[in-house]
Amino acid sequence: MVTLNRAKRMTKSVTKQVVEELNQAATHKQSILAIENALTAFNHRKEKAHDEEVKTGAATALYKQLALILHTNGADEEMMKLCSALEMVYRCSDEYRTASFQAIGDGLLTVMLQVIARSASGNIDHADLAIKSATRVVRHLSQADALKVPSASGNIDHADLAIKSATRVLRHLSQADALKVPMANHEGLLTALLIAIESEVSNDARVDALWILANLAYADKNEVMMACHQGLLDTVVEVAYEDIAGAQKQAAKVLSNLSCPIENKIPMAKRSKLLDALMLLMLKGSEKTAKYAAGAIQKLSIANKIPMAKRSKLLDALMLLMLKGSEKTAKYAAGAIQKLSIAKGNRVRLANHGNGSLLDALVKVAADDKIEDDTIQRAMKTLSNIAYKETAVTMGERDTLIDTICKVTHDSEISDTRSAGLSTLRVLATGIQYPEQCYSDLLKSMVSLLRSQHREYRVAALESLKSHAIYAKNRIPIADTKGMLEALGSCASEGAAEERELSVTTVLNLTMEHNNLVFIASCYDVLSALIDVLQSGENREDALQAIVNLASQNVSMEYLAKHEGLMMTMLKFSTDDPSLKNTFKRLAAVM
Repeated sequence: MVTLNRAKRMTKSVTKQVVEELNQAATHKQSILAIENALTAFNHRKEKAHDEEVKTGAATALYKQLALILHTNGADEEMMKLCSALEMVYRCSDEYRTASFQAIGDGLLTVMLQVIARSASGNIDHADLAIKSATRVVRHLSQADALKVPSASGNIDHADLAIKSATRVLRHLSQADALKVPMANHEGLLTALLIAIESEVSNDARVDALWILANLAYADKNEVMMACHQGLLDTVVEVAYEDIAGAQKQAAKVLSNLSCPIENKIPMAKRSKLLDALMLLMLKGSEKTAKYAAGAIQKLSIANKIPMAKRSKLLDALMLLMLKGSEKTAKYAAGAIQKLSIAKGNRVRLANHGNGSLLDALVKVAADDKIEDDTIQRAMKTLSNIAYKETAVTMGERDTLIDTICKVTHDSEISDTRSAGLSTLRVLATGIQYPEQCYSDLLKSMVSLLRSQHREYRVAALESLKSHAIYAKNRIPIADTKGMLEALGSCASEGAAEERELSVTTVLNLTMEHNNLVFIASCYDVLSALIDVLQSGENREDALQAIVNLASQNVSMEYLAKHEGLMMTMLKFSTDDPSLKNTFKRLAAVM
């Protein structure tokens, strides 16, 4: 029985032997045998074993053999097999990829570029028929035993296999963070990758080349340089329109990564075809493709808000993903709409988009407690951005919009979400007044805020109500709203000084409407609050004037006369204030 330690020693021994064969091959026959042995020995998926291979010098030995073949214009099949063996070795960990690159990276990139150029040029003239198992050698999609390279007697498209192996080696290297910047800056690498993407030799190689670009673009120091590289964005955008498995996802990833720096946002956002491609990827791509595309749109939307918001189909796509996309995709889509809503020039357009369908979508997201908090927050912030005096009625007329915003403002555990909701309600209050049909919904939300535990909510509602009660047309609807007078009375009795002042002033204004007097006088809470204010000494003049107004009508005066506490307070103040004596006498007469 072979023990684990013995197996490891055997593996190391085989690796060492193969590396020695590669380094010591003096004839063409010895070289071919060494390459075949390398393909057999390195054909596995054990990362630690691949680490040992790199440590023993396998990558360096294979690189030297490949450089020699390219220099002497050797056989295409040997070039392909060496690339396949290198691809296998570089299934090692990032640590050993980095170490290998530090040793041979510059030369390795050069020979890989030569392989790509030679394969893509069409100068390799072999039979068309590609053996399926060979095609899968470097795709990492099949079982390990399917990765064996067929012998020279088979009819193999060596251009296909060589370019796939070369790009796969680069893909492995590009995954190591420490290699992203030196690789991207290696002369000719980006151009070679674009050649591979545009080549029709191998779709697998095209996907790998895109994958490499996405990896390299995930480094801050590469982003601006890569976006400015001639033809790079155009090539990636073109791939988005092609139906190649895996290519669209990587194209979306490249564009998402490159859209991060501010230097790239404006030029990328001005590319109409690029935006169209991202929209296509959002709608037609896989779930992950849509996520990357939505992420790119979110980043770009900060730079070109007005023109992007004019793209009706783009808004429709974002709206759809916000409602039906995966968790992250929905968050990115909501974020993109939020960014667009920051521009004041987009407020009316967004409020009216799809005859209000965008507003409905935002409300639906905000109301769904199964949706991620970040997405709800973005929807609420968008509503806050859209809201201003000119859009208030349009927003208020949407079913459940005001109710939903009010509920989320109360219930959300996220401070920014609550703040956005409160801000929206305050702004809506500046543009919605009687006789708008949605005015009743607004007033109900004000009652809800008045009953809140949060002083900030109560003050916001009181400030809005005070400004509304100044206008005669609003006074009856305010007083008629269920719970409004009781809530005002509670704020006047129990609130802080600012709340008492706002409450009493509002009540005073409401008593200036003749048709309100009986209704207000019949509210025990309001009368009790007026007594509390009189006794506290603050806002006494407004409270006294409100009582005088209520006593100006016989029916309302009867309610005042029945309130014992009010009569006793009036008696006290009438002795000090001759102007109140007549009012008290009238009330006493009613008693």
